[in-house]
Amino acid sequence: MVKCLVACPVCNANISKLYNAKIGDFIRSYGKVKVTRSQLGVCHVCGHAFFTELYTNDTIKRLYKDYYSPQYLAKRKLIEPSLTTTNIYNKTDAKCIAYAYMKYCRGDVNILDYGGFDGSYIPNHFGESHVYDLSNTPLDNGSVRVHKPQKNHYDMVICSNILEHTPYPRKTIDKVLQYVKPNGIVVFVVPAFAHFRVMWKRKQYINCLYSMRNWRRGIRKLLHYGTTLIQYEHFHFYTELSLKGLILEQARIINLYIGYNGKVQHNICCIVRKEVL
Repeated sequence: MVKCLVACPVCNANISKLYNAKIGDFIRSYGKVKVTRSQLGVCHVCGHAFFTELYTNDTIKRLYKDYYSPQYLAKRKLIEPSLTTTNIYNKTDAKCIAYAYMKYCRGDVNILDYGGFDGSYIPNHFGESHVYDLSNTPLDNGSVRVHKPQKNHYDMVICSNILEHTPYPRKTIDKVLQYVKPNGIVVFVVPAFAHFRVMWKRKQYINCLYSMRNWRRGIRKLLHYGTTLIQYEHFHFYTELSLKGLILEQARIINLYIGYNGKVQHNICCIVRKEVL
């Protein structure tokens, strides 16, 4: 039986609001998992939003084994007709990572992109470029795929757009910190929850237009999507407060940067230094 969260996974406060979460439809279809309660919880203390159901590592591996493959995209478009992009590279995220590298790294450094897909976020540098990822995507920039990264080996570890994809972000943070050397840095990048609040409304109308065979059905769809999360692959949605609270339990934050798309928060970049024990 799938476990369900009853409190905020970051600050343990009670859930203030519950919404329908369409990620459940995608997990049921692509991950071949029985979804019992497809809901999104929102914390009234730290503002964190999260999918209430917790899944096993085997389920997560099935979801991301062929991430953004033709089969994955075809299945996702059946549920999300408005999906148009097949490129996950984000210039704003790359800018945050390049800034961290230039400011905090010196000389020949070893870099690991944890969950790095094709390794395109790794800056040009002298040293090892390794990628750990569940998918089998061809790598970019001469990077090398590793299946078991060495502990205490890397000067810089990139963890970009990963914490929102796992039901267990604390375990992911703990694992990532094991790979970086003492005094090394880790760059965590996540999409900002405020960005999705705006995107929901835009995508709701687009999805409704795609499915509007007649105006009555279109109106019913629009009313349904008014309280439904249109994001099929994220388990967590972070605010600045919730991300800081999660990371400060395990590491020291040396810089935090919020990227904006116009006046709306787009992403949150948190640079962490591993303390010498």
